[in-house]
Amino acid sequence: YFASPDLVFTGGGSFSRDREDRSSPDDLGGETPTIVYTTSGYGAALAKFGPTSVNLGTTFDRYDFRDVPAPGSFLGFINNDDRDRDIFTAGTRVGYQLNERNEVFTTATYDQRQYMEPVDDGGFNRDSQGVRVAAGFRNRGDTLDTEIYGGWIYQSYVDPEFDEVSALDIGGQFIWRPLAGLSIEGELERRLQEATFEAAPLGSWGVLQTFASLGVYAWARPDLRLNAGVSYYYNIYDGTDRRDQFTEYALGVRKYVAPHLYLGAGYTFIGRDSNIIRESFDQQVAMIRIGRTQDPAYAPTDLYNPNVARPQSAGLYVGMLAGHLAPETKLRGGRGGPPPARGILQADFGDRGFEAGGFV
Repeated sequence: YFASPDLVFTGGGSFSRDREDRSSPDDLGGETPTIVYTTSGYGAALAKFGPTSVNLGTTFDRYDFRDVPAPGSFLGFINNDDRDRDIFTAGTRVGYQLNERNEVFTTATYDQRQYMEPVDDGGFNRDSQGVRVAAGFRNRGDTLDTEIYGGWIYQSYVDPEFDEVSALDIGGQFIWRPLAGLSIEGELERRLQEATFEAAPLGSWGVLQTFASLGVYAWARPDLRLNAGVSYYYNIYDGTDRRDQFTEYALGVRKYVAPHLYLGAGYTFIGRDSNIIRESFDQQVAMIRIGRTQDPAYAPTDLYNPNVARPQSAGLYVGMLAGHLAPETKLRGGRGGPPPARGILQADFGDRGFEAGGFV
C-alpha cells in the first residue's frame, strides 16, 4: 500500500504442504521424505526522509513436521513432533544515499526460535534467540549493481549443554548486464539454520552455512531465454565434526510460444560430499514447465526485426564447454545373514572435478 511516495507498507502470508528435501541439513533420513506443513507471514514498512531510508520488517514461520517411517520397516517411525517450531524475526535496515549511485547502510535483526515441545526426544531444550548486525555499501551503475556487507551472527540457546554460536557475517550480491539481453548475477551469504538430529554426545544444535552462487541469463531471441548457474554450499555442524559441501549445477531454456506463455525445460545436478560417508549423495532433476507471465516477454512485432537471430543451416562456428565430472565406484549389498541381523556394506571410491573443452 503506497500511503505516499515516501511511505510504503507491504505484507503477505502463505501456507504450503511440501516434502523435506534430502539436502536439508535438518533432515533425519527417513525411509520416505518427511512431509512438512509451513505457515508464514510477513509485514514491512519503508519510509524515506530525504537521503535517508528506513525499512522495518517482521516475519513469522511455523513448521509442522510429520512422522516418517524409519529406515527399515522393523524400526518403526521417527518422531518428528519434537522438531515442530516457530521462528519469529524482526529487523531494520537504515540507508543513507551518498549520491544518486552510492549508498551506505546498516542492518540489525533479532530472531526467536521456539519449539512446540519444551524438551525433545534427546532431553534437550532447543529454544534460542539471536541477533545479526551488519554494515554495507551499495553502488548502482549503468551496467553493474553491487552490494557488499560485513557484520556478526550471534545465537544463544536455552539448554546449557549447547554452546553459543558467534560467527563472522559476510556477504553481497551483484547484477552485471554487459550486453543487451545478457545478465550475470552472483550472491554470497551466511545463514544459521536449525539442526535437531541426535549424535554422540549431544547432537548438533545449529548449522552455519556459507552459500555462493553465480548465474547467467541470456535472451538469444525475444522469445528464447537460456540460463546456466553454479552454486556452492559449505555446512558446519555445531557440536560435531561433520562438514558438508554441496555443489549444484543448473541448465535451462524457456521458449515463449506467445508473449505471455512459455514452455520450459531444465536440468539440475546436486552433489553432497560429506565427511560422514553415509550422508554423501548425488541428485539429478529434470523438469519440464508450462507457465504464464503477468507481463509480456516481448511485443509480437519484435520477432520480425531484421536483427533477430535466426537458425543457420551452414557456416563455421567455435565454442567452449565447462562441466563437472564425478567418476565413482559404488558397492551395495548385505552380509552376515538374513535381515534384520545382517550388516551393511558401503564404500566410497572416486573423485569429483572440473572439466572443460572446446570445439570447432
